[in-house]
Amino acid sequence: MLKRSRPDAEVGIFLHTPWPSAEHFSICPWRKEILLGMLGADIIGFHTQQYCNNFLDTVGKEIESRIDLEQFSITRDEHTAFVKPFPISIAFAAEGGAEGAQEPNRELLKEFGVSTQLVGLGVDRLDYTKGILERFKGIEHFLLKYPSYQGQFTFLQIAPVSREEAAKYREYGEAVTKETERINTALGTREWKPIVLVMKHYAHSVLDKLYRLANLCLVTSLHDGMNLVAKEFVAARNDEQGVLILSNFTGASRDLKGAVLVNPYSAEETAEAVFLTLNMPKTEQRRRMKTMREAVRNYNVYRWSAEFIKALASLG
Repeated sequence: MLKRSRPDAEVGIFLHTPWPSAEHFSICPWRKEILLGMLGADIIGFHTQQYCNNFLDTVGKEIESRIDLEQFSITRDEHTAFVKPFPISIAFAAEGGAEGAQEPNRELLKEFGVSTQLVGLGVDRLDYTKGILERFKGIEHFLLKYPSYQGQFTFLQIAPVSREEAAKYREYGEAVTKETERINTALGTREWKPIVLVMKHYAHSVLDKLYRLANLCLVTSLHDGMNLVAKEFVAARNDEQGVLILSNFTGASRDLKGAVLVNPYSAEETAEAVFLTLNMPKTEQRRRMKTMREAVRNYNVYRWSAEFIKALASLG
């Protein structure tokens, strides 16, 4: 549509969500319309090379076109679209990563009902793709396998409601609440709840303090184009402490080499990762966090946008 209106304009499109395999995409009734619309662009961007590969494979199966695997381009009706990876990031300096930031007061945790010394943190939209139910099963498995941590470790889950108008999302919210209550009833005491669930949105100034107070941040997405919470946690840790436990199924797992990677579908694997993290020496935490902070600092959101615009401009 844009090209018909302005044939001289360079058009770019960036997809923040993962591009599925050709087999998965084939179930979409409007697949050809979607692909033809996207192929009107000059640059088609995705988070990872894998999503680029999936897109080319999908087009090859659905649309008559010429695909150049060396240039990673698709030509149809004398128009060429280039397919490139642009892993999105965050504004590092604006995300609490500035050196010398004041140490947050632990009294903030008490406001959330958390009084234990050991704290795990999850920050996600209340969305089934984020693997919150799977995460809670991992926490439960950890506390059952290592009972000495009962009463000593609390997992704080910040989960603002997402797409409340959709029935499936409301049902998911109810399921997360019920699972929290089940685990807290089974393992908790009058003084301690293993999981504190807060379904409320918080400003980043508050989240930044929570990131810096947590011993670990747990990101167990079942499928995620990138996951910027993982990068926000890293940017906040100017003390180079704390550990990121990260799902294999996030784009961020390609960028953040210092994270402890897990299969979120395995409660046992998540439990072992939590145990490993809570017992990780400070020197190892620092080594891992330093590596991740360098990655986020060197490839921030400004570089992401500049590279996307530069790729478009180079076509002119």
